[in-house]
Amino acid sequence: VETTPSDAAVRFLGHDAPYAPNMLLPLGEYRLRVERAGYAPEEVEVAIRYGANRARVRLRRSSSLLTVDARPRSATVEVSFRQAGASRLVRYESPLKVPAGPVEIRAQAVGYRNYRRQLAMPPNALTHEIRMEKIDVVAGRRFRDALASGIEAPLLVAVPAGRFRMGSEDGPADERPVREVLVSQPFAMSVFEITNRQYRRGRPYVDGETVLPVPGVGEPVAASALAEHPATGMAWGQAQAYASWLSEESGHRYRLPSEAEWEYAARAGTSSRYYFGAQADRLCAFENIADRTLHRYFSAYAVANCVDEAVGPGAVGERQANPFGLHDMLGNVEEWVADCWRAHYRGAPDTAEPRRGRCRYHAVRGGGWDAAPDRATVSYRSLGEGGNRSRGFRVVREL
Repeated sequence: VETTPSDAAVRFLGHDAPYAPNMLLPLGEYRLRVERAGYAPEEVEVAIRYGANRARVRLRRSSSLLTVDARPRSATVEVSFRQAGASRLVRYESPLKVPAGPVEIRAQAVGYRNYRRQLAMPPNALTHEIRMEKIDVVAGRRFRDALASGIEAPLLVAVPAGRFRMGSEDGPADERPVREVLVSQPFAMSVFEITNRQYRRGRPYVDGETVLPVPGVGEPVAASALAEHPATGMAWGQAQAYASWLSEESGHRYRLPSEAEWEYAARAGTSSRYYFGAQADRLCAFENIADRTLHRYFSAYAVANCVDEAVGPGAVGERQANPFGLHDMLGNVEEWVADCWRAHYRGAPDTAEPRRGRCRYHAVRGGGWDAAPDRATVSYRSLGEGGNRSRGFRVVREL
């Protein structure tokens, strides 16, 4: 007897012998009962003939009613379970009919820690109580964690929880469809892009007196000053490895931001093209991007009608911060984020979770020092496979 699920119990009705695979039976008619906890039992008639006999029985999951009492009342509750061989995630409505057996319940609410719990649904009904833990965070507070090695950790700023509309109706197709996203958990983000000094864990960046930040272009820069320039050239996995190292050193969880967290932090409560408005000629006061300075060397570039006196990546934090206190979000270097690249937002979650999977390309956010104004917006996104001179990263620390 082949059963689905495979560990279901099989027994004869009206026959003394216990069932065993490949057992010998007198020819005739038999009645079998197949059962397993969490499934509706099945009784089937089988006719045993000369030779090999095979019966197949598929059990159906029993249904159960799930009632959830969640506090705060504003919490969004979702339930995950397997049905007909596929995984499903549904929004909770009271009461919810789900298959008996294992389910996972998740809850999110602004200002509260995410809740996730595995439950074993009985055949009839279950009531589950959720009491979420409130997170009290002073938005805008700056701090550093102590690292076991004594090296200075990145400076962090607390970012509050909230909601925002992600994407752009006026941008490229990969910025659509626009959707509302819930960032239920406050988090801390590095105020600046991770620098050469930090990435190399306190060691000098290079020896020597002067170098050109872009070979053959611009003014020489003292090599010691490059320690405060953003670290570039690392692949996505190397950026992840640095965040993991910070986690081990500090005892707190560091990671790359998700795309949603990055855009939420870049917008900083605003809804315009840039976090300071829609005027591209104001970019130079806030970001190191393609401007008239760059145009002197690369005349074919589309540039902002302003001057930032920089060609190539510059020291972090030299320009004004956005309303959340974050510097260089739209310029200086592009930044790795946690998500696998998708060329659209169809099917993207309405939470701050990253879009994961097995992927060749990962998403990159923000513009670099050579970014035209339309590639330095809060919604601009691109993709990357490896590191380059215009790509760096910043980190998130969970609170």
